[in-house]
Amino acid sequence: MSFKKRNVAITPNSGVAGKPANASTEPSSLTPLPSLVSLAPGIRLSTVDGRLTTSTGTTSLDSTLAGHAGLPLGHSLLLQESTTTDFGGLALRYFAAEGLVQGHHVHVLGVSESWKASLPGLASKQDSRPKRSAPKIPDDRMKIAWRYETFEKRQASGTDQSRGSTPFCHRFDLNKRLEPGAVKGQLFTYPLSPTGGNSRLIAEIKQKLVSSPTKSIHRIIIPGFLLPTIYAPQFCRPTESLQFLHCLRALLRQFSDRTAAMLTIPADLYPASSGLGKWIELMHDAVAHLIPTESQPANNETSDATETIQGYMKMRRLPVYNEKGGGLEDNNLGETLSFHISSTSGLVIAPLVLPPAIDSAPVEPSSSKVDLEF
Repeated sequence: MSFKKRNVAITPNSGVAGKPANASTEPSSLTPLPSLVSLAPGIRLSTVDGRLTTSTGTTSLDSTLAGHAGLPLGHSLLLQESTTTDFGGLALRYFAAEGLVQGHHVHVLGVSESWKASLPGLASKQDSRPKRSAPKIPDDRMKIAWRYETFEKRQASGTDQSRGSTPFCHRFDLNKRLEPGAVKGQLFTYPLSPTGGNSRLIAEIKQKLVSSPTKSIHRIIIPGFLLPTIYAPQFCRPTESLQFLHCLRALLRQFSDRTAAMLTIPADLYPASSGLGKWIELMHDAVAHLIPTESQPANNETSDATETIQGYMKMRRLPVYNEKGGGLEDNNLGETLSFHISSTSGLVIAPLVLPPAIDSAPVEPSSSKVDLEF
């Protein structure tokens, strides 16, 4: 039984120093690591679980989706809206405009080509402030080790490269319209059938998904789902409407790395307490309920728009990791939030903070003298 001397160094190639290992049994070089997969424009990884996410076009709405800072691909977001306002429709326009600017394929059901003319335009760049340059380090200062000399330069170059990349969420202006020069994607509209049978629309979208490049991103938008003025009475029946949502959900799961959907539905016609309304909620991964208030925004330009609350929002469902749970389920779930419309930020969602109740009527001092007894 033989033993190796303990004072002999062993090389990384499993051979004794001065005696290299057999070249036939050991690889001559290490296998190079695979290069990082480049993501499509407007796509980034979630900080929670690493899923691919895309922006809804509204920064405050992205921050309410279970900590993903965006809508995960392969998932759907349903906006329930009470009364006859169209705040949810505004969020859909931002979702479509963001997709067209990023170069995505946008599929809109139940609208005509003129719907594209109502999309908001890109906001002008106002951040023209000069950047502060880093302080210059004198040459006579003591330098660190030679292998760390270029670390600061490499870090600065990587930061500049990340800043020059395409932003994840653009800023839009409601007072402008989306110009053709800013559009990089394609918009497809699908008219509804007056006799029902709208499940064929999902088959048409699937055909375009199969024929498109594998890295292309597709956004599916359905404004006013089951609205009687848009959909036929036959389609509003549960047997057909739920079948349509099943097909949509199957399409999102099949192309889970390329698709995302966003819908609006009138909450007064299909409340969550009804059977159909509850099943519609279960067919979506994220559900938000918008409750507009009766107060109107102030017309005075000098007034602060953030002081006017135009409605409340409740997150009823969040896009969890899978059907068994996961993600930040307690983030904004069931909490009452407030929202208002801003011309430069769109739908602004913020925590509900009510001001103190102060009587505006001044207290008039009484004219009668009060006699004091000692």
